[in-house]
Formats: sequence, structure tokens, C-alpha cells
Amino acid sequence: MIDASRQLLVKEIRIWSRLAHKNILPFLGFIIEGEYPSLISEWMENGTALNYVRENPDTDILELVS
Repeated sequence: MIDASRQLLVKEIRIWSRLAHKNILPFLGFIIEGEYPSLISEWMENGTALNYVRENPDTDILELVS
């Protein structure tokens, strides 16, 4: 992982780990496999927001993000 990418990862971890809001999943940790970091949160039964909208095209996106 190059230095600039590492700095961005650290920044993202710092920000997310300090957030506390009912609509934001808590940050649980991270793992780096090879060159690819993954940030870890709780498992969501409906997957990511993007997957949910793709699976439910009639979803009111503005309602979802608010």
C-alpha cells in the first residue's frame, strides 16, 4: 500500500471510528489482505445500500438517505 493510500485509509478510520449516529453503522475494525484494505462494520441482512436499491428499484432513495 503506497503512503498516500495509507494516509487516506487512516483518515477514514479515524473519522468513522468517532461517529455515533443511529443511521451510521459502528466501525468494528479493518483488515489488509495483500494490497487491499477492508473496513469492517456489522453485518446487514439486506446488504449494502447500493445492493438494497438495486434489489428494490421502487425504493424512495431520498427517504433512504435521510
